[in-house]
Amino acid sequence: MAAIYGSAHRSDGSKIDGTATVSTSWNNNKAYPRNGQYRLDLGANPRQSVTLYVDGRTYTEIHVDGDTRVDIQIS
Repeated sequence: MAAIYGSAHRSDGSKIDGTATVSTSWNNNKAYPRNGQYRLDLGANPRQSVTLYVDGRTYTEIHVDGDTRVDIQIS
């Protein structure tokens, strides 16, 4: 099992609290940041590159092999 997790903030430094959706190209699971933190369980370990989306827009592509931290900052 693997997860992508981290902090989620706006460019002004404010915490994202339930106003954004985090998802990946790996599966249909979604995470909703609370109090500036999120955790997206992937269900299995991809051991490959996946695309991370925030509100349906491409945020970054990362290699996932186990739990992976990605801190999100959006405008």
